[in-house]
Amino acid sequence: YSDGSDTPMELCALAKEKGIKALALTDHNTVDGIFEFEKCAKEAGLEYVLATELTTEYNGTELHLICMFINENNAHRVADFCTYFRTRKSKINQQMAEALSKDVCEISYDDMVERFGKNINRSHFAKILIEKGIVKSTDEAFDTVLKEGNGYYFVTKRPDVLETIKQVNSWGCVSV
Repeated sequence: YSDGSDTPMELCALAKEKGIKALALTDHNTVDGIFEFEKCAKEAGLEYVLATELTTEYNGTELHLICMFINENNAHRVADFCTYFRTRKSKINQQMAEALSKDVCEISYDDMVERFGKNINRSHFAKILIEKGIVKSTDEAFDTVLKEGNGYYFVTKRPDVLETIKQVNSWGCVSV
């Protein structure tokens, strides 16, 4: 539900096919797929961990914090946290699409949401730039057009990692 290419069902089927016994779902900043994943993992006979990867910051450095062992008692708290920051990120993404459309190539934010869902991130913009022939790879997009400071990648204010760890612990989850 964030930047992966397989559905929770496809992930469970692939894990079973490869002989994997345990699996975690850690979408970026969303829990939208965890209960679908849980159902599929149970049906496939897999041990599973429901989780999300929260984008945080420490002294100006982006850090990704895994919030593990989400369950039906705490999922709404995790979802609310993700929604709050995703809403802020959505506004930034709209600004990015407008800036890129003005100077680089036409990018419709509404089309991106329709195609990729509501969890748009820089990798989705890179995909569009590759498809339009502006860059050849995600790495090239990140190193050029979407490089921080180049005027087309706008960083949203991220939650502080230490405060987020406290929050994750208060939900009864484990932070990694």
